Amino acid sequence: MLFGDAKRGTTRKTASMLTTPIHQNGPDDAVLGFTLRFCKSQSDIASHFLALYLIGSRAHGTARQDSDHDFLVIVADTAPRSVRTGDEIWTRSILRDLEKTRNLVEIGPIDLLVKHLSDFDSSSNWPALAAKTYGLKIE
Repeated sequence: MLFGDAKRGTTRKTASMLTTPIHQNGPDDAVLGFTLRFCKSQSDIASHFLALYLIGSRAHGTARQDSDHDFLVIVADTAPRSVRTGDEIWTRSILRDLEKTRNLVEIGPIDLLVKHLSDFDSSSNWPALAAKTYGLKIE
């Protein structure tokens, strides 16, 4: 866990970070395949799907054994605005279906974020910056 001032970019490590070993756990192929298939099976995403990026600690090479997989989905600007992360379709449908399906096939934790292409192209904030700098493009 990191504490600090995000605006200044200062952080300090907690005592638990110093005693918990970091494992070089990269992405799990089963999780990558599951997430890609899931995205392409969602009617709100599938017809607008452009790309899937793995971001976060699994892509960065700093994952712990129990780290989740963080993904960023890029959809065309023709996708409904409510598909993006935090909006109605994402919250009520996509996120709910992801958790239900993930638990059925016993896949580890997944964070799935959705951005429209123009938002992705114009953004210099996380998660777009993560995808652009160190993200692994799955498709």
